[in-house]
Amino acid sequence: MKKIILILAMLFSVSSLNAIEMGQKAIDFTGTTLDGKKISLSQFQGKKAVWLTFWATWCPYCEQEVPALKELHEKYSD
Repeated sequence: MKKIILILAMLFSVSSLNAIEMGQKAIDFTGTTLDGKKISLSQFQGKKAVWLTFWATWCPYCEQEVPALKELHEKYSD
């Protein structure tokens, strides 16, 4: 039941955002890396791809995702 509520909440939050169409430029934002460095999406302009994952340390589903993300990084980081 918790999983269904979480999915519905995620769908609601995503549907309330202004959609970006394929080919449009994403809105720039700045965040902080795990080691405290500031990083902006615009720093990656012109690169091959950017994968964004938003998670929290208290989220068990997010923690389960980490091994798959590491595998993707190892495979495609070049």
